[in-house]
Amino acid sequence: MRKNQFKNYFSPHLLIVLLLLSTTSVFAQTTQITGTVKDSGGNLIPGATVVEKGTANGVATNFDGEYIIEVESGATLRFSYIGMLAQEIIVGGQTTHNVVLEEGAIGLEEVVLTGYGKQKKANLTGAVGVLNAEALENRPVVNAYQALQGVMPGLNLTVNSSSSEPGGTYNVNIRGYTSINGGEPLVLIDGVKSNLQMVNTADIENITILKDQASSAIYGAQAAYGVLMITTKSGKSGKMTIEYSNNLSNRSPLVLPKNMNSLDFANYFNAAASNDNLSNYFDDDAISRIKAYQDDPVNTPVAIPQSTNPNIWGKHWWSNANTDWYSAIYKQNVFDQQHNLNVGGGSENIRYYISGSYLQQDGLVRYGDPTFNKYTINSRIDAKINNWVRINFDSKQTTQKLDRPTFLSTTLYTDLSVRWPNNYIRDPNGFLSDFSEVKKLEQGGRHIEEFNYYNNTTALIFEPIKNWITNFSLTKGNTFTEFDETVIPIWQYGVDKTPVGVQGVTSYKSQKTKNAYTTASIYSTFEKRIQDHYFKVMTGWQYEYNKYTMVNGRRQNLIIDDVTSLSAASGDQFVADNQFEWANNGFFGRLNYNYQEKYLLEINARADGASVFPKESRWGLFPSISGGYVLSQEKYWSSLTKFVDYFKISASYGELGNQSVSTGSTNQRYYPYIATMPVNLNSNWIFPDNSRTYVGAPGLISSDLTWETVKGWNFGIKGSSLNHRLSIELDVYKRITENMMGPVASLPAILGTSAPMANNATLATKGYEILLNWKDQINDFKYSISASLADYKGEIIEYNNPTMLNNTYYKGSSIGDIWGYVTEGIFQSDDEVAAAPSQTAISSIPWKPGDVKYKDINGDNIIDFGNNTVTNPGDRTIIGNTTPRYNYGLTFSGDWKGFDFNMFWQGVGQRDLWVSNTLLWGMTGPWGIWSSSGFEPHLDYWREDNKDAYYPRPLASSFGKNQQVQSRYLIDAAYIRLKSLQLGYTIPTKIMNKFSVQKCRVFIAGENLLTFSKVLENFDPEVINNGISYPIQKALSVGINISL
Repeated sequence: MRKNQFKNYFSPHLLIVLLLLSTTSVFAQTTQITGTVKDSGGNLIPGATVVEKGTANGVATNFDGEYIIEVESGATLRFSYIGMLAQEIIVGGQTTHNVVLEEGAIGLEEVVLTGYGKQKKANLTGAVGVLNAEALENRPVVNAYQALQGVMPGLNLTVNSSSSEPGGTYNVNIRGYTSINGGEPLVLIDGVKSNLQMVNTADIENITILKDQASSAIYGAQAAYGVLMITTKSGKSGKMTIEYSNNLSNRSPLVLPKNMNSLDFANYFNAAASNDNLSNYFDDDAISRIKAYQDDPVNTPVAIPQSTNPNIWGKHWWSNANTDWYSAIYKQNVFDQQHNLNVGGGSENIRYYISGSYLQQDGLVRYGDPTFNKYTINSRIDAKINNWVRINFDSKQTTQKLDRPTFLSTTLYTDLSVRWPNNYIRDPNGFLSDFSEVKKLEQGGRHIEEFNYYNNTTALIFEPIKNWITNFSLTKGNTFTEFDETVIPIWQYGVDKTPVGVQGVTSYKSQKTKNAYTTASIYSTFEKRIQDHYFKVMTGWQYEYNKYTMVNGRRQNLIIDDVTSLSAASGDQFVADNQFEWANNGFFGRLNYNYQEKYLLEINARADGASVFPKESRWGLFPSISGGYVLSQEKYWSSLTKFVDYFKISASYGELGNQSVSTGSTNQRYYPYIATMPVNLNSNWIFPDNSRTYVGAPGLISSDLTWETVKGWNFGIKGSSLNHRLSIELDVYKRITENMMGPVASLPAILGTSAPMANNATLATKGYEILLNWKDQINDFKYSISASLADYKGEIIEYNNPTMLNNTYYKGSSIGDIWGYVTEGIFQSDDEVAAAPSQTAISSIPWKPGDVKYKDINGDNIIDFGNNTVTNPGDRTIIGNTTPRYNYGLTFSGDWKGFDFNMFWQGVGQRDLWVSNTLLWGMTGPWGIWSSSGFEPHLDYWREDNKDAYYPRPLASSFGKNQQVQSRYLIDAAYIRLKSLQLGYTIPTKIMNKFSVQKCRVFIAGENLLTFSKVLENFDPEVINNGISYPIQKALSVGINISL
């Protein structure tokens, strides 16, 4: 029943349209008003807002500064634009009004999209951020993630290990820590759930960010941690316009760790062996060969045959190359290109907008030719059927194709960090070495992945009575993903150039997935002004249904390597599939009230039912309330206006439910209240004939599983002064996440299964945001300066940890706390070692000069970790925190006689990182020398002739004692980075009009050009994991924007 309910939805829509076309009605007398909007210099202003005062009826001027709006006779029109003073005119008998706006305003009359509606910015009572297209234009970025990074306080986009890969995505949150189980904001593109990867930045008209729970409450179950509302461009009434833009970029890696040269590396490893009383890894002969190769790499072979197998080229101590692995694997420059084309226009009754884009990225990896291509096609039609009915149709399609070597995965980043510089890429015969990543990348097979996203939305808008508007929309979206992956064996060649072995077997895997998403909504809004009182009521319903299906097959032993098909292989065939579905049902409502636009009130409520919960706890009611007081509207404020033009305070409280309570398997995430029984086709028990299929015992479930509830408070101040040239926004907030899934008491092992998670944890997040803007004009020079600062921290209020272990969450702990030892330095003598507190609890191996000296915090003359609890941590304490504190951004922009300039800095004021890998330590890891390497910073290690070293003496096997979590090697990851620098020039219109061109702008731009940080040189401060990742890139770009 469910899967067919929307099957023929176009047919009733078509019937409705035909009926509406034949309907005529008589309504209040309206007048069509036309005109232009210019600035004081006579320049036309595209995108200016024209609103019928006291209503939500409004339009924006087109590219030529023209507008067309229908209003009631005698209405008042209000004209506004960001950075300019609003102006009002009364509509009389004249039908054409050309308006000139003066500099100064801060866009308070600007109409802002909110959940299922829109409001004037001045009347907002929640924490809402707004970005227009200008903030995103012309930056040399390839996706919306990069474009949004740092541009709005409270919106945090952070880099993970694969974010900088072609097609990579970022971690996104609004206002910091959401839940210990994770949680991202809801992303809506033109009102439909999506993700940032699906939108082309050139199509973005504006972005509204709902930060607090009161603003987000109207979206219910999936909006617990904020909402990103992206509105794409639409057609404007008037003549057809054609716009083309491009961005041609050259990218290069920002940070590439640099290996020691092979001689320094050999001596470094030998020093580590000597310090642990082991034999040298590199004997005198190996050292001599390494020196010889460095002196004469042309005539010195990179390796000698193994002594144990003379027909195999040796590696490790038998090789003597000098390879800087990161430089060898990654290119120094790659080329990207992005092209955008759109066509728009229309008349009073119908408007259209069609856009397309193409993005091509080459991967940084030098081998295997990784490429990424992305195509988008969007179209929108807005049609007026008659005076009270409109119909909108929106279609979006995105196709992405990634073609990369099979072995180009996160494993590559780890493998690179442990490669020895004396190992080689090609053996003396010219064959690629079998133990390096290069051969796997070049010959190990391909991974080809294609992603197709289709989304179609049909909407009907009824206005049978003035200011009573009903919206009905239906969206059908499908996402198809398929990938084919081959693994090709790596042949090893001997000294005699003949094959001597092969690694692995051929295999082929194919997987196809489909994600079908349907949503329908209907909501109705009525607004009324009674003298100085304004009321607006909205109520509605939304339904969502999502079904995911996956099937894959895998088979080994391809008959021919180049013929990739399951039927073209001879090995055992493995087939698997998966399906799941979820549905949400929601009813919502909102009341807005204001008196003289001075006292503001908004009340929201949403009731949501989610299929992920059992029937008895499936529904939740989530209310919110917010209010504002515009003090500058009071009569007593008139004497202050010369100092403060506008001043508003606001406060809000809201509750939301989060349905994503589990991060486990598919069953745990979508059916957490249903016990599932694992099925295994190959029993571990041995039977006389063969293995048997068996079903395992079901895991335990929580009988009272329910919503994760998010409660939020926000207090805000907004103001402007100096004739609106200076504006300030300040928000202080607190968010409490209750009923998070946490552990319960352990159950006896004899039970045979683990204890279920339960709703028993609570997290509090507190923070603030400040945004300052200055806009001014000096003769022909217009400029603006913007500064933002945001900070937050999270604290565990409740968590089931009765023993207060400090290696997990506990009541009172701050999210991101790092427990470790305080380092007092490095031992310089045997006497100092003897006089220091005993460190044998950390390691029984004798401590010597060059080892780390830890501080005796508890004064018992023994350095230890106690019992790893908060009450008895031994000599460990909180030494840092991974939370990125004091996130800030600085923007400078200017415009002078056609030249424009923009500079954007972004940074983090405080953040600590602890990593424990080769990039930090060199000699380290679970497998000793086999998980170790050496990089140039590691040469600054302690020895008799370098006692002021940064690093302790290297150790080959007992290195762990010097590499305890400690203050000395805690990484200070604070930074400031020049994220974007742009310089453009718009060719004068009088010149371009000769070529039938309305506007032509050329620009040069750079991204990630400068960084100031104390972080160690092997690391990029923006990468918040362990540094083992695809490198962030610097970009230099040129481009052009043309409008016809």
